[in-house]
Amino acid sequence: MEIPDIEQQAMDAVIAMNAAVQRIRLFPVSNPSTIDYIDNAFGAVSVLFEKEVPFSVQKNDGGIWICGQPLDEKKARKAQVAAFLDLLFGFNIRSLTLDPRLDRTEFTAFLELLNEKPDAVAERGGLPAAAAETRIRHLLVDGQPVGEKTTDVAPDGPLREVAVEPMLAVLETLLEGPDRDGVCRHLGHGIASKDDETVRVFLSRPLDGGFRRDLLDAVLGGIEDDRYKRLLATVRRKREAIAASRAGRKTALDAAWHNLIRPERGRRLLESMNRGVNHRIKSGIERLFKGDKTAFRDAEFLQALPDVIDRFLAKGNHKAVKGLIDRLSEGLLTEGPPVRAAVAPILIRTMDRLMADPTHEGLMLALSYKLAGWVRAETEMSRTYKTACAQLGDAARRMMADDKFDACRHILKIFNFIHAGRVRKTPEMVEAAGKSLEEIADPQLVDPLLSDLNSSSEETRKQAMDRLVLLGAGAMNRLLDRLGESGSRKERSRIIRAIHLMGKTALPKLEAAVDREAPWYFVRNLILLFGKVGTEAHLPIVSPFLDHPDPRVRREALNSIYNIGGREGRRRVLEALPQADDALKLNIIGFLGAWREREAVYPLMKLLESDALIQSKLKNELAERICNALAAIGAPEVVPLLREIAEEKKRGVFTAGKGFSEIVRAAAQAGIDAIQRKEATQRQDGGAAESPPTEGEGGEERTQE
Repeated sequence: MEIPDIEQQAMDAVIAMNAAVQRIRLFPVSNPSTIDYIDNAFGAVSVLFEKEVPFSVQKNDGGIWICGQPLDEKKARKAQVAAFLDLLFGFNIRSLTLDPRLDRTEFTAFLELLNEKPDAVAERGGLPAAAAETRIRHLLVDGQPVGEKTTDVAPDGPLREVAVEPMLAVLETLLEGPDRDGVCRHLGHGIASKDDETVRVFLSRPLDGGFRRDLLDAVLGGIEDDRYKRLLATVRRKREAIAASRAGRKTALDAAWHNLIRPERGRRLLESMNRGVNHRIKSGIERLFKGDKTAFRDAEFLQALPDVIDRFLAKGNHKAVKGLIDRLSEGLLTEGPPVRAAVAPILIRTMDRLMADPTHEGLMLALSYKLAGWVRAETEMSRTYKTACAQLGDAARRMMADDKFDACRHILKIFNFIHAGRVRKTPEMVEAAGKSLEEIADPQLVDPLLSDLNSSSEETRKQAMDRLVLLGAGAMNRLLDRLGESGSRKERSRIIRAIHLMGKTALPKLEAAVDREAPWYFVRNLILLFGKVGTEAHLPIVSPFLDHPDPRVRREALNSIYNIGGREGRRRVLEALPQADDALKLNIIGFLGAWREREAVYPLMKLLESDALIQSKLKNELAERICNALAAIGAPEVVPLLREIAEEKKRGVFTAGKGFSEIVRAAAQAGIDAIQRKEATQRQDGGAAESPPTEGEGGEERTQE
């Protein structure tokens, strides 16, 4: 095998395994779709095994090596490859090797192990110990073999693939003579009574000639027609799903297919099944394209559609696939819950197929718009909904990795729309949208955008800002980290602008980042952001910083409370007035006046008369600000106090002390004048409202023509 071929096949295996692990996160390994993914991944790895090439991944000072070949930087940055490597090395290992003797059962257990959290695996003793627990034998971690050496099968467990061949060999040797038929019938009916997967494992062995054929006949004879057809459909679907990765090799599925159709009964049932299915499919497609909604309620037709779409894709008939996507999407977006529940899995499975082949990129993009519309419109959380979010996130991540950010804009907008609470969703759905944004916003994508914020090109900065805002909550961790690290005022300002534009989606991360012990400049910027995007619910977070040791933080806290506003904000500002330092008092008084806060009248009068104010270096500034605030509030009861200040020079004495400046006395007089004008206007308006109408002769009201 040429090295370039090995490199490509190794990359195919990495991508297929990453897809399988992602699928296992969403569905159990017994799910038909998950089985397809596992078969596809095992087929990709088996291509290497056929050439006696172990699948290996190693990380050292020289970089990352896969199957003995160095992985170049461009390939390492591919979203699927990077995700798999992060997953693998997250278990704190340096290398991993799959031995060519690894069977499918062990391979499935290995993928399930990769799906576990590294912390949980570490508690079990690390990856080698966890592999031993799950009886994975042909695996090397950091160059050392792991797992059990025995091939024993648990006595109460289902028939496993590793036990089939030894059992058949022993029975074929021992059973001769008249007892063989009875044993075959007994064993055959026993195997036939097992689940479909166990029967498929049995059928996956060569069963031609002698005892094996008799046993096969006994097994198939114990299976009713409907189940026989189901096995035929399952094996055919699996063979077609891995056809591209098996490179012309014979597989266990080929053996199972041969064993199922070898008997006359099998061929007859297959022909009958094909006739019935083909007729139903043809009729269903015709109804679907005519707009006949009864097609959405034909369960057997819908069940067959994924295979139909696969066959259209294999033939390159994109027009037919596009038509089916459009018609199915109509049902997904306009019909009731039962239809949506039936159609959504079909489109999700189709999305999987499209994403697996770059030649289907146009169809994949078209379907992503349909699924994104459904994710926005759907009102009930389900496993299918969660899968759709994960798929769209994977599609967006792939597009951005290929520098096609604009192509995934609709996906990011939908997730931001949901996460911001701009559409009614359950908390689980909102959480799913936020998680998708975080998974999309890989640091490898966000960090270059942060660098672009500092570009000398205005267009580059604008584009980076736009993309960071679209990434929303997903980019917040990196933005906040950079906000705390940056020594550039311009960069910090741009980051604040990006978070401001994100709006409410940024709030959960902001709440989690608040730390009173953090550097003052970081705290000040967080408080500033609460003032831009926060609500009254965030006042308990912001108001404690009114007594922060740093005056710049105290001032920002006050500004944010003012920007948030509301009755609760005014109350908290008023409560902070007595304890505030004089510089902060100036700002508080100004805000109370701007709010025209009636409840501030008495506290302001008390402050104006206090010894603390007279002794303050900011006496005149504070007094002027109080006079202006009281004038803005317009409370008549303050006039006597303001008059005392205004007339202090004439009288030469003032009850609260001496020495107010001319500016303060002028402010007091201006306040008196403003309050009196207000009272006069109110009296005039009140008098006009109470005046009786003018009457003409005969007591009738005079009207103006």
